[in-house]
Amino acid sequence: MRRWIVIGIISCVAITASARLTSMIEVSVGGGWSSLGYQLNTEAQPFLTAKQAGSYGLTAHIGYGLMFTPHIGLGVGADIARYGADVKLGDQAQWLGVTDTDGELYDHITEVRSWKDQQQLYMVEIPLAVYFRAPASGSKFYFSGEVGAKVGIPVLSDAKYKGELSHQAGYEPWQLNLQQVGGHGFYDSTMDGKYDLSAKTSFAVFAKVGFETPLDEKEKVWFYGHLCGTYYVAPALSLTDTPTPLGFHNDSDNPVMQETHAFMADYTGILSTDMIKGKPTPISVGVELGVRFKIPHKQTFGCHCDRN
Repeated sequence: MRRWIVIGIISCVAITASARLTSMIEVSVGGGWSSLGYQLNTEAQPFLTAKQAGSYGLTAHIGYGLMFTPHIGLGVGADIARYGADVKLGDQAQWLGVTDTDGELYDHITEVRSWKDQQQLYMVEIPLAVYFRAPASGSKFYFSGEVGAKVGIPVLSDAKYKGELSHQAGYEPWQLNLQQVGGHGFYDSTMDGKYDLSAKTSFAVFAKVGFETPLDEKEKVWFYGHLCGTYYVAPALSLTDTPTPLGFHNDSDNPVMQETHAFMADYTGILSTDMIKGKPTPISVGVELGVRFKIPHKQTFGCHCDRN
């Protein structure tokens, strides 16, 4: 992939020697929907309701292009892009007939409320694009599009989580429900924390389609708008080889909690658990708006000299 990007840059420089070319400097910003590309393994913890949602995507772009015919060209540039994902957990789990420290049987009830794990990844991307454009009949609008590939280099990757947990005990013979008895493992708590993601350099393909139109009479400044999509063909995040079971488990280090099924005592983020399957290959779709400044490489001027 890197070899082809280098070849593309060299080709752009070589083609510049032609007198027919039009150069262009372009800047754009965009936004839309993004995802980190992984899936949830709901079979790992069937008693938990787990939902994955994408997050907002952002991009900023600056580039240089060469149109070596009116309809086709090449371009390189630099982007900064954000990708993200959210996971929501909820539901209630019950263990019937649990024995407490006094030897009495009770039903242990644990409820997960408003649990949300949010991850984000910022990449510096180096795109190599092929430009396409064609005039729309009877107007100054042109159909515009791009296809290409890019290298993504991570510059920031982190995540945060927050949620509420409730542990309760139901003693059926006495019609008794115990809450907020922390010494016996019945309590409400809010878990709130942050963690880092293990990001790495990856490669993506992208496509754009839309329009462009001149903003001035000399057609040196053009406005353009594109629908665009990016898909990483290789994982951009590294997952642990030994994922942590997510959910309820006995805490063997605490005699009181051995039978009360502590929840997420060692939670370090959804991506380090057995709830994740598939490869984290980021994806985004959205809209970009930008301006292109076009500069012809060769201009001819009429002769105004006096021939007499």
